[in-house]
Amino acid sequence: MDAAPLSHHAILALMAPFTAAGWSLDLPASDRAARRLVFKPVAHEAGATHAAVIETRELRDTDRGWQLTRRLRAETPDALVAEVVAEGGEPAELLPAALAVAPAALFTPEGAALSLRCRPGQPSQLRAAQARVAGLLLACTVSGVKGYPAELKLTRAEGDQRRLPDDLFEVLGRGWTRLVPLRTGWECSVMLKGQGAQRDAEAHTRLAETLRHLAAVLAEPPARFHQRYAARRWRIGLLRGAPLGIGVAIVAVAFAVRGTGGRAEAMLGALANLVPPLLMALFFVRREMPRIELPRVPRSPPASSWQPWKPDA
Repeated sequence: MDAAPLSHHAILALMAPFTAAGWSLDLPASDRAARRLVFKPVAHEAGATHAAVIETRELRDTDRGWQLTRRLRAETPDALVAEVVAEGGEPAELLPAALAVAPAALFTPEGAALSLRCRPGQPSQLRAAQARVAGLLLACTVSGVKGYPAELKLTRAEGDQRRLPDDLFEVLGRGWTRLVPLRTGWECSVMLKGQGAQRDAEAHTRLAETLRHLAAVLAEPPARFHQRYAARRWRIGLLRGAPLGIGVAIVAVAFAVRGTGGRAEAMLGALANLVPPLLMALFFVRREMPRIELPRVPRSPPASSWQPWKPDA
């Protein structure tokens, strides 16, 4: 059965810790039937990493329990929204957990607005982020499950015809995957090591590295990207042919030992039985669709790939 609407008595009981903290209930904006309480917004002055922002607050009773959300956004039409969501406890426990995150912690020097999740007595963790870089919207989604990568998605505005190389982020290291084109942009992922606090710290680091790299690349001519990362692009291009090379090597060995009998053919048979499960294991470890392709010779992107670019293009 659906939960009963919040009565005035229940609201008064819930409001005690919030009133003590200086939060004012906006009763007309609240929805008692949906068990959702909205508080009056609060203004925050500009900080080192963000402009002046307005904070909206709400307490909601969800299927998974109480959830307290703080959202911060600048008063501009295209402003990104940062938020901290506290869950996993009673409202009186969620309040100090949510307030423990300062507005400055929800914005990064690279211009990202963060979405953090926290539980009473535990540090907050990054779950999502958004940033605008040279007209592109980068959205990052971080899974809380160990071993899963952070998903990155680049969205371009309508009419934006810029073309980005598929190894744009791969040049940063082995954690990043190739950039896959979509109808409205591109997507890729980046692996995160560890779990808990270590994984969260790496998510913040990877996000900052991605944004700095993207801004630096798009600020320079396409030819500069090739010049700066030529060695890494060659390595990436050659490694893409590794799966095909391994397959060709196995076939070559098979032809070489065919008909010789004895131990060589026995070892080849064992290898043939072992390779498929190893490839499957590699697929699940990398969490990336395997590709069979020829080694690629990296070339400098065309001069018009992403420059010149104008905001109104």
